[in-house]
This record gives sequence, C-alpha cells and structure tokens, in this order.
Amino acid sequence: MAESSPRPALEYHRRTSYQRSRMSGQGLDWANQPDVFKRYPGRPLQALPAEIGLPELTLGQTLARPEPEPPRGLGLDELAGLLHLSYGPTAAARQPGGRFYFRAAPSAGALYPAEVYLACRGVAGLEDGLYHYSVAEHALAQLRRGDLTAWGWADERPALVCFYISGVFFRSAWKYRERAYRYLLLDAGHLTENLVLAGRGLGLPLRVRYDFDDRAVNRLLGLDREREVCLVAARLEGGPPSDRSVPAPAEDDSLAGPSRVSSGERSYTAIQEIHLASERIAAPGPAAPATPAELGLNPGPWLAAPPPEGCPEELDLAQAIQARRSRRNFVRTGLSAACLGRVLAGLRPLDRAERDGGLQVGFVAERVEGLESGFYLLDRERSRLALARPACLPAVMSLACLDQAWLSQAALQFVFLANLERLEEAWGARGYRYAFLSAGRLGQRLYLTATTLRMGACGVGALYDREAADLLGLNDSSGLLYLTGLGPIKK
Repeated sequence: MAESSPRPALEYHRRTSYQRSRMSGQGLDWANQPDVFKRYPGRPLQALPAEIGLPELTLGQTLARPEPEPPRGLGLDELAGLLHLSYGPTAAARQPGGRFYFRAAPSAGALYPAEVYLACRGVAGLEDGLYHYSVAEHALAQLRRGDLTAWGWADERPALVCFYISGVFFRSAWKYRERAYRYLLLDAGHLTENLVLAGRGLGLPLRVRYDFDDRAVNRLLGLDREREVCLVAARLEGGPPSDRSVPAPAEDDSLAGPSRVSSGERSYTAIQEIHLASERIAAPGPAAPATPAELGLNPGPWLAAPPPEGCPEELDLAQAIQARRSRRNFVRTGLSAACLGRVLAGLRPLDRAERDGGLQVGFVAERVEGLESGFYLLDRERSRLALARPACLPAVMSLACLDQAWLSQAALQFVFLANLERLEEAWGARGYRYAFLSAGRLGQRLYLTATTLRMGACGVGALYDREAADLLGLNDSSGLLYLTGLGPIKK
C-alpha cells in the first residue's frame, strides 16, 4: 500500500492547478448530466409555509447587529424563512430540457452540488426528527424520527435545529473533474453564509462548525460516503436540555441510494483522497490569517479604509438574496471612495469558524477614487488597507483567469489568499476545507453587497493558479484560492 503524502492538501492543490501550457478542451457527457434535485421516494413530505416573515434589515445593519440570544422555541414559518433565504428557488428560466431554477446561493457552473439536512426538536408544527430540505417542492422529507440534535455532539449546549450542508461529488466533477472538490467547498461556503446572515436577520443565532465528527454525521444523514459527504454544520442553540442518551442511528440503505445523481457517475481518486485526508481534526493551531510576509509580500503603510457614509444600500438583505445573480456585464466606470468603504465594511469578520479559514483578503483596484491602481491587502479586523503592488493589474489578472476578458472591466477584483503550507501545519489537511469554505462565505458577502448597491459581482474559481499567484507576488507556498469581480454594470 502506498504511503500517504505528508502534505495531502498542498499536493491536491498543485495536482489540480491549471497551467496554460497543459490545458486541453474537454467535452461534457450530456447523456449522464447529474440531477440537481435530490429526492427520497416514499418518504413523507411536509410542505413549508409559503407566507414567511423575512428580515427587513439591510446587509450592513445585519452585520452590525449584536448576536441575538438563543430563542426558547422556533416556529415552522421561521424555519421556512431560514431555508428559503439560504438555498430556496429565487427565479425560473425556460431551457430546452425544461425549467431551470435559480437558487438563493450561487454555484459554479450552476451545478448546485450542495444539499441541506436538519435535525429538529421542539419546532412548532414539526415532529422531532431528521429532515432533508427538498428545494424543488420547498418541503421537508422526513428521514428519521426522534430528537437527534445532541447525537454526535460532545459538550454542546442544547439546540433546536442542527443544520448539515453536504456536497455531492459528481455534480461538480461532471464538469470540473478532479478540481471539483474546490468548487464543492466554495459552494458550501456560499450557502453557509446565506444561512448565517438569514439567521442573524431573523434574530436567530447560528453557530457554524467546521470541526464536526465526519463519520458520525455522515452516518446520521445516511449518506453514501463515496458520493456525498457533509462539509459544514451549524447549530441553532436554544430550548430545554436535550436527551444525550439517544443511541447511534441504525444503518438505513434506503437513505444512501439518493446520493447517486446519475446513472453514469465517475469517481475521481484525487477527490476521494483529499476528502479522506481532511476527515481528521488536527489539534487547534493558529486561527489568524497568514501575515503578508508569510505570503511573500511586503506592503506599504497601512491606511484607514474610507467610511461607507455616502453610499447607501438600496435593498434590504432578503431582497438582495432574492435578486442576487452572477452579473459580469461590467462597465469602466469609476467607483467612489464611499462605495469602496461600503464594500470593505461588508467583509468584517463575523464568527470564529470564518476566522479559522486562515485567509488573507486583498483586492486589485483600478478607477477607484483616492486609490492608486494596484493590488491592496485588507486588514478586516481594523478596517485598514495597504498597497502591496502598484500596477495596472485588472487586464492581466483577467488573462490569468482563463482569459475571461469581462473581468478586466470590473472596478475591483477581490482575491482570497492563503499560505497552504502554513495552513496544513496548523490544521492538517482539514485546513484546506476551512480556507475554501471561508472564501466561499466571504465571496457570498461580496455578491450580496454588490446587489444591495445595484452593482454586479461574479466569482471565479477557474484560473491559471501559479500565473495568478505570480502576478500578485505570492511565494511558492501560497496561492489564490478564489477571486470575485465587483463593480458598476450596464443598467
């Protein structure tokens, strides 16, 4: 048996990095296109209320809101609001194969690999049990009965609902092959951020967990672990103490079958290996982002970020989630300092899990009031920025992003960076998950910020990895994990 790599995450990242000289065209196997809706035939469905209360706060007000106290109880309408704003359908479009449904969270290639499960207790109008959120019907399919909110969690406070976000490998791998694991994590991050923000807006505090027991949770959900795995957990704490003596859930083969989403699925060894390596939870390491020096950067002096006053949000949070799309029809219009301040204010740290991603955030700017063109680092804790490389970079960065010319028109190109060696030393291979999940969460924050300002945003996970890193001046241990273009668009 071959020995495992001492740096499995770094090895996976390099193995799946795009190189301009090695790119070749590849067609899609349309005959085996995966189903984007998961269903459990024969399982009872409980319809969720169509009339739901939605938060009227803006994104900025939601982020500034103190963390709410745990509720004593939860209604089915509140639960429906959380699910609708997190992953529910937001619009439909006619396509040759039928109707296509947009969802509240963005997805690479519109493949929607994520699924949402929830263990509930004491929700008014809902029997205690484990459920799957059926997006197409906006309903809950009951998978198990009984209070399972405490199962698999040690030394946790009581919870009303435990949310589990999974990723279905083949949905993304159908298009992105071995690189698909990156997109699974980013998409799970997008969805997670919607869930957290929706909860905050509704006065429901959700605690995100990246470091759960993988095997226990996957068993609880009944997943076929060769095809689908849990990537994120979140707990809505509250209610009286729960029963911690519940026995381990029985194996149920009928739950594993729906993890198969195509009759012609293909398994990718690289994906299986990186996920297996990341199942182990390492001893806690440093949660702080990599320093500029650890990325190979030597920025100039830190400057206070411009204040957001003078750039009002035009939509509230619920409206922004409903209206969000990947919009890339950017125009070469200048951006005011106040708008930059509003965008940067939307990236402030929100919880420990996001901080544990170990990310350094920066942006490439051009045509921004008061800023020299160049690549800037952002200190999110102190609302500061520093010029790391003075240069006109948008056009060349668009070339590094698989020659996507539209990206060169964006006023801002946000970049999410990590020193992958340092990350793996701190957290083991699981740190790779943390970084991409947090990048997806912050990317979703940018999507929503842009939407509230009636601007455009579009995330980019496909890039010539080393070429992009070299443009920013990163060292060999560091990489650009995700990029989001943002700016004014054609009206």
